[in-house]
Amino acid sequence: MELNTVIRSFRNGFDWLSDRRVYSWFGLLVVLWVIAYAASALLSGTAFDIVIFVIDYAMKFVGLFIVVPVALKHYGEKTGFGGISFTEIKEWVKYTVVNLVVQFFNWQDKRILAAQVVIAAAGLIVWFSGFDQQMIALNAIDQTNLSTQALEGINLTIVAVGLAVIGLLWLFQTYNLIRYSLLIQVRLAEGKDIMDSVGKAWKLTDGRLLTTLALLIVWSIFSFIMNWVASAFSGMLFFFSGIMFSFLTITWAFVFTSYYLSLKGSAHGVSVPAPAKKRPPIHAVHHKK
Repeated sequence: MELNTVIRSFRNGFDWLSDRRVYSWFGLLVVLWVIAYAASALLSGTAFDIVIFVIDYAMKFVGLFIVVPVALKHYGEKTGFGGISFTEIKEWVKYTVVNLVVQFFNWQDKRILAAQVVIAAAGLIVWFSGFDQQMIALNAIDQTNLSTQALEGINLTIVAVGLAVIGLLWLFQTYNLIRYSLLIQVRLAEGKDIMDSVGKAWKLTDGRLLTTLALLIVWSIFSFIMNWVASAFSGMLFFFSGIMFSFLTITWAFVFTSYYLSLKGSAHGVSVPAPAKKRPPIHAVHHKK
C-alpha cells in the first residue's frame, strides 16, 4: 500500500481553496442545495416530486461533469468537458447507468462476471424458495428465547444460504466499486467513450486495491466528521448543510482527481503534475550581476 500517495492525494483535495475559478461553482452548488431544500419542504409528497428529483440530479451533474473537469484543468490536464450542453448531459446519463451496472456485472474480468452471474442466479432461487418469508418469521421470534421450539417452521438452510448470497454479492460489489472509483476521471480526461473508459479505469487500479481502499476509508471518515459538524450547526443556519455539501463535493473531486493523476503518472513513469503557475513578465525578472 502506498501510504504517501494516500496522504498526498487527500492533502491535494484542498488545493481548490486557492483557485478562485472554483468559487463560482461552489456558489452554484450552495444555491442548488438551498433550492432543493426549499422544494423538498414545499413539494415533498405532492404531484411535483419530480422537481426535487430534477434538482437532485442537477447537483450530481455539476459535481461530476463540471467540478471534476475544473479539477483536471487545475492540474493542467486537458478535457473536453466542463460545460452544460445536451452532449455532456447525454454522456453523464451514460456514465450514471454504466457506473451502476458494472458494480453488479463486471465484464472486464470474466471470472468475476461468472461468479456474479452464478451468485445472482442462486439469489433468485433462494428468494423464490421463500427467503423473505423465512426472514420475517425469524425476526418475529423473541430474541431472548431462541429455543428449538421457537425455531420450528423456519428453514435455517434457506436463511443461511440467503445471507451467504447477500454477503457475497456485497463483497463483489464493494470490490468493483473500489476498482472503478476513478471511472469519472478517466472518462473526462482520456476515455473515447464510456465503454472505453471502463476498461482503462479497471487497468488503472490494477495492483492498487489496498491504496485505493485506504483513500476511500480516509475520505469516508473525513466526510462523516464534516457531515456531523454540519448537522450540529444546521439548527442555527439551515443552509450550513448546503455549504458543507458543496465543500465536500469539490474537495472530493480534487482528492480523487489528484489520486487519478498519481496513478496515471506512475503508469507512465512521471510525477504528479502540480497546478500551473503563472510566470512573471520578463521585465519583472531581475538577474544578479
